[in-house]
Amino acid sequence: MAASLELIYWAFPGRAETTRVLLTLGGVPFKDTHVAYLGPEWEALKPKTPYGQVPVLEVDGVTYAQSSAIERYAASLAGVYPTSPLEQLKVDQLVAFAGEFWEPLVPTLSIADAAEKAKAQDSVAAKLQPKFEKLTSIIKAAG
Repeated sequence: MAASLELIYWAFPGRAETTRVLLTLGGVPFKDTHVAYLGPEWEALKPKTPYGQVPVLEVDGVTYAQSSAIERYAASLAGVYPTSPLEQLKVDQLVAFAGEFWEPLVPTLSIADAAEKAKAQDSVAAKLQPKFEKLTSIIKAAG
């Protein structure tokens, strides 16, 4: 019998989107629960999470955290995570490298002024351009 899965995160893509995509593409049933961003619902949930943050994945009522761990679990369930340790290493290094793109963008998300936000995000994008080029070359080389 398949495990009962509930993914809990904000009502926007963010750090849970990769898990959502993996489970959906793999045909793995799951409940996608959205919590109001920084509202009373979150304040009630926060102390019940392992590290005081989301996303979390409940598996048969047990709560697990950390998006990268959840993503690997989801990829395994979806049948797209390799079983070979060397192949896992290859995948994990690329996923970790791609994850570095997200970190500099996070502070720009809370900028209220649209023009200031666009300027900040353009600046981040320019700084990330060499990483995008490197990632593209790695993917092309892998076929």
